[in-house]
Amino acid sequence: MSKLKRSTTLTLRLDQGILDIVREEAERQGISINVLVNKELRKYSEWGRFAERYGMTEISKNGLRRLLFAIPEEKLRELAAQAGKEAPRDLILFIWGEVTLENAIKLLHAYAEYHRMGDLERHDEDGKIRFVLHHDMGPRRSTYLEAFFGAMFEDLFNYRPKFNSTSRSVSFTIVPAAIRPAQEQVSRA
Repeated sequence: MSKLKRSTTLTLRLDQGILDIVREEAERQGISINVLVNKELRKYSEWGRFAERYGMTEISKNGLRRLLFAIPEEKLRELAAQAGKEAPRDLILFIWGEVTLENAIKLLHAYAEYHRMGDLERHDEDGKIRFVLHHDMGPRRSTYLEAFFGAMFEDLFNYRPKFNSTSRSVSFTIVPAAIRPAQEQVSRA
């Protein structure tokens, strides 16, 4: 999410047990301790500190999959749309202080990377931006994500993206030139 900044050297004292775990994990991932620590601190600074204060929680993929299939499809769409109208605006204002398309896109990346919604690709094409979110959670996850992101863009910008979903991905396209914050659209009416 953030651009690389100038690096600074910092000396820390760590419990030996923590250092052993960090060293083992860095080796498992095939990266240096420095890269691992930077990655985790970036995750905390860009998402974790806000998500924790906002009251977000984690759930296992299997637990989420069971919940998605336990809820009737129409109710799932309704709940996803409700969440898409509430959480994104609150999080954008909480983290960045202003609802803009740029901040909404930052939130999409944060949801994908840090909240583990899936792997997000961005494709800029002829004045349009196409997002593809890949996941391994089945068709109900796609149903949820489509309703969530549709409601998010409707609430934030009075704009409905065009969706194309499969059981393993949700793709949607936005036209930035057609998007303005919903308050701006209301004040011009």
